[in-house]
Amino acid sequence: MAADDNWHAARSDPQQRIGRFRVQRVLGRGAMARVLLALDERINRLVAIKVLEPHLASNPEIAHRFLNEAARPSSNMPVLVGDNYPTSSMYVVY
Repeated sequence: MAADDNWHAARSDPQQRIGRFRVQRVLGRGAMARVLLALDERINRLVAIKVLEPHLASNPEIAHRFLNEAARPSSNMPVLVGDNYPTSSMYVVY
């Protein structure tokens, strides 16, 4: 399955996975990213995953802005940043 196919599957396939996270549904979409509700099966907890649109992940300026947003100390929530979903996109888990 191509990277874009995996990305689109995350919108409709409740069994889609991002690493150890099982996607439940799409919560929302903005100009640069989607937010997905997913289950962290390791700790049996629901999380929100913000995934940068794949076509934007290859732009260094946009990728930098995305990572800066994740690094901002906006809350005490743990954050996990990944950069291999599906193969070249970036995501942040809240």
